[in-house]
Amino acid sequence: MTHYNLEKLAANMGVSLGGKDQAQQSAAAQKFKARIAMIRASQGGDESISNAAAAEYARALRSSGYDVDEINLGDVPFVDAWDEKFQNEHKERLKRSQATVFATPVYNWGPSARLNAYIQNAVKAGQDPYRPYAVLGAAGSPRAQGYLHGIQNTVAMEDKGINVGAPLVATESDVVYKGDKVVGMSAAYKKRLAEHAHVLGMLAQNRYAPSR
Repeated sequence: MTHYNLEKLAANMGVSLGGKDQAQQSAAAQKFKARIAMIRASQGGDESISNAAAAEYARALRSSGYDVDEINLGDVPFVDAWDEKFQNEHKERLKRSQATVFATPVYNWGPSARLNAYIQNAVKAGQDPYRPYAVLGAAGSPRAQGYLHGIQNTVAMEDKGINVGAPLVATESDVVYKGDKVVGMSAAYKKRLAEHAHVLGMLAQNRYAPSR
């Protein structure tokens, strides 16, 4: 799958990284703020690098005024309990959002089972093709990073989503520790997350906002 440079992608979609295009919107469009679904696949809690990255990405989105619907797969029952009611509820949650962020660790060189199942049962709705989405997560090797690209391809095939750039991979140097505990992300990685979140949010905003 082709991965686009953020600046080129933003230019092609009519989005300004400087945010100046918002001043040109109509009053109706200005009242609309996109909602972003943030799907977190780690069960690691505060010790999870992908959860720390997701928290920073969500903070960047909220600081720009976007609504973030955080779906923590560590808090939901496992797939055996995902009955029709559960699936319909989560399909509706995704339908109410205008973009999706998948934050995931890599377990044993492969997908998080919960995320894989969630994509199969909830994301695979076919109800909103070409919605913007992004993948971010922790991966310490090229092989593990390849899995994150695989998630992008899966979403593209399952729901015809359009990925925003390559996966935002967090490696050991991007993590801030206090002892053995993950307490945040580096300034450089936060900057990458903020720039990426700006582009994703504006793509969602411009695509779904009322006509200008």
